[in-house]
Amino acid sequence: MKNTKILYLFLVLSLCVAFTLKAQEATTQSQESNQVCVQVITPAKNLQTGECKEFPTPCDVPQGWQRVEKCPPEISPIVNEIPQNVQRQELSIKENIGQVICKALGTCPNQKGQTEVTMKSAIVKNISDNQLEVSIFNLTYTIDLSGTKLLRNNWGASNLEEFSIGDLVNVWGYLDNSNYTLIHAKNVRNVSLQATLGVFKGTIKSIDGTNNSFVLTTQERGDQTVIVSQETKIVNGTSTGAFSDLKENQNVVVRGTWNKTLSKIYAKSVIIGFENDPRRFLREGLKIMQKEREEVKGTVKELREKIQNQIEETRKRINELLEQLNRFRGTSTLESATSTSQSTSSNQ
Repeated sequence: MKNTKILYLFLVLSLCVAFTLKAQEATTQSQESNQVCVQVITPAKNLQTGECKEFPTPCDVPQGWQRVEKCPPEISPIVNEIPQNVQRQELSIKENIGQVICKALGTCPNQKGQTEVTMKSAIVKNISDNQLEVSIFNLTYTIDLSGTKLLRNNWGASNLEEFSIGDLVNVWGYLDNSNYTLIHAKNVRNVSLQATLGVFKGTIKSIDGTNNSFVLTTQERGDQTVIVSQETKIVNGTSTGAFSDLKENQNVVVRGTWNKTLSKIYAKSVIIGFENDPRRFLREGLKIMQKEREEVKGTVKELREKIQNQIEETRKRINELLEQLNRFRGTSTLESATSTSQSTSSNQ
């Protein structure tokens, strides 16, 4: 009987100890959870793309993102010289009835393209490899650019390097059948690339902080002086930049009005490249330009040697003709000169 009481007492004490340890563990986890995952807005930056956004708690910050003190202001739409009526947003999503019927019958030649999408003046929020992220009516869509025609506002051909975050774009394409935020675009027209704006790609050669200008080395037009004013929008990665963000040997795309006579560009916007930019020129522009310069130098050298050889052949032929002419002058009569010439020709 006594042994039974002792065993019972031992079991009660064991349960009390286990319960106490479990409670302490739960309290510790709760405290740690409150310390790490407290409901505090946490800004963080994507180390790969440079995108900065706010998360509800520190625990929501995913891998590959780094916490920062605050996100820089978002880039406002680039609307230089764009009429107000063109800036008005429109979104149309409609099913292609014919595609619905043929899909039901199993006779569609192409399963993609069941729902047609047209959007006007969507705002470019991010640029990645062969994709755009755009916002319209506070809705976010991913634009697949594979097989897409990229156009300027005047319908001239464009490319992704001319695009910038904050641009207004018109999109026509088809909604993906399984992802309703993915659009396979047929064409994307950049409304912000107005006909009056020239686009210049190059590398910053030098910076004049006193006059808010810099020298841009371009391949096609040589050195150009870029004038930056208070109205110039500077885009640095995914945020609004400043003149102080410009550095020598930096790859940039400048949009502005070009004075050919003075070799000056009055900039409307300056897009700064960064290490992980998906656009090849902005990421590797300096190396590309140097490689192309070397190729041009090699071509020029080869052409120079070819011309030099042709000059030497021409000189040699001229000397031969002069020698013949001197021999002709040494003859006494026209008949002997003629016979000498004919003899020389037959010998050759």
